[in-house]
Amino acid sequence: MGSSTNLRGLDNRGLRGDLGVFVCHHVFEHTAPVLLSVRNWDWSWQFLRGGELNQDPVHLVHVAALLARDSSLGAMASLEPGSFAERATINDAWKRGELEPEGEGRDGA
Repeated sequence: MGSSTNLRGLDNRGLRGDLGVFVCHHVFEHTAPVLLSVRNWDWSWQFLRGGELNQDPVHLVHVAALLARDSSLGAMASLEPGSFAERATINDAWKRGELEPEGEGRDGA
């Protein structure tokens, strides 16, 4: 039997290549590497350039296209919903953290 898959975007090898993920315009256009990976509370994924985030357009791509450019992104398969990983440069180690609980603003309201 082939690899087992589930609706969370993973199989027994890690991220499924056909998993759709959101990327910022810079990553989509290959003008910046992925420096921030976010696993949202709704199980969706974002692979972004990091730094100051703004309202740039986002694109939906297969994660296989990102893994072909940067195999270290495969480590993101272990991110739980509500967490993220970031690095300063493509050569740095990933540092993980937790998102704020869904529905809570930065002001605690």
